[in-house]
This record gives sequence, C-alpha cells and structure tokens, in this order.
Amino acid sequence: MKKTEKVLVVDDECIARKLLCELVGQNLPEAKIDSTGNSLAALKMIDETFYDLLFLDYEMPKMNGGELLEKISGKPYLPEVVFISAYRDFDFAQKGIRYGVIDYILKPIDNRQIREVIEKYKQKRDYESSIKNETIGINTFKGKIPVKKSSIAILKMQGRNCLEITLTNGEKLPLAYSSLHEMEALLPGNFVYLNRRCLINCSIIKLIDNSRHVVFQLGDEEIIEKCSRKKIMELKQLFL
Repeated sequence: MKKTEKVLVVDDECIARKLLCELVGQNLPEAKIDSTGNSLAALKMIDETFYDLLFLDYEMPKMNGGELLEKISGKPYLPEVVFISAYRDFDFAQKGIRYGVIDYILKPIDNRQIREVIEKYKQKRDYESSIKNETIGINTFKGKIPVKKSSIAILKMQGRNCLEITLTNGEKLPLAYSSLHEMEALLPGNFVYLNRRCLINCSIIKLIDNSRHVVFQLGDEEIIEKCSRKKIMELKQLFL
C-alpha cells in the first residue's frame, strides 16, 4: 500500500496559507495537508503527528520559523522543511543551512516555486528510500553489520541458524546467526537456491554447463558449484 504523505503548512497570513495549501495539493494530490497560522499550535501538531514535509513561514509573531525549527530539531523524526519568507534574509538562510532546510520560497508564492520545491523533495525522498531499501542489517556473531543487498554473492548454511555470507568482492563476513529462509525474505528476487544449503545472487553466474555445474565469479576467484538437473534447468530458463 502506498504511503499517504503528511504535509503541514504554517503561515500566519490567511490568504498565503490557503494559496499554499491549494498549490501543494495540486502538486502532491494524494497528500494529507494540515495547516495553521499559529507557530505554537504548529509545535503541538508536530508533537502529535509525523509530518513528511513542513512549509514554514519565517516571519511569525510569538515564535518565528527559525525558533520553531530549533525547538523541533532534537526530535527523532523530523519533516523535510521549506522556509517561506517575504524578504531575502541572511539570518533565515543561515538557520536553514544549519538545520538542513531543503529549499526557500519567497513571497508572493506561485505554482512554479511550489512545483520546483516539491520536485526537489520527491528526489530527496526517493533517493533516501532507495538507499534504505538497498541496505540490510545482518546479525553476525560480532555484532550487526549494514550490508548492501547487491554486494551479497553467496549465503551458505554452516549449521542451524548459522550462515557464511560471501560478498561479490570475495570477502567473507563474520558468521551470521540466521536461517536461509529468513535471509531470503530480505533479499530481491534474483537470489535463488542452488541447493538446500546455498542461496546465490544470480548476477554473479558466469556459466551454467550441461554437467550440472554452475560457475560464478567472486572477485578474482572463479567458483564451481554442483546442483541438481532440475535446478540447472530452472536457472537456464530464468536467468540465461
């Protein structure tokens, strides 16, 4: 199920706030958009809801956008932030750099500005999502190790819930405590069983011959493994 993104618009000018909500809705049509003209109310809303994107007016009474950003900066889950201002202000630019603001919008707001900033947000979101999805944490007997899925070549059972994991460069990780079935659930579809005790990344296969041998490359080393006639036929049909 696709995630519904949550957006919060904070601007004490009613007309600007309504326009911003309308333009954000046009460019992120499936998003849930909340809004407020009060920075203290915004602080409470951010405490209660995990927002993905925050449009934050810098010049507001009682607490400006920079002060609000300082107050939420220690939270474990922070939205991406876009500052809004009627002025080119050095202070608000400096605070933005310090807290990782993704962009700035100068009033009067128009659709071109919103379209560009949302495109920048989407690119950052998609990049971070791809990095997160590409890496898994492997529990080894020496601690948890983050590993790129694409860098894993072979997983072999060494005992009950004990795996030897070899990377595509030939490096072996410390023994992992997991079953092949558990690891298979975390890996993409190009990982297949060579036999009951061995799971391989098909991208490393160099040759499948007719004598039921699979040849694959690990770094500078060429490895040969034997498997069943049925598995040989499956591999030929699926990956060659």
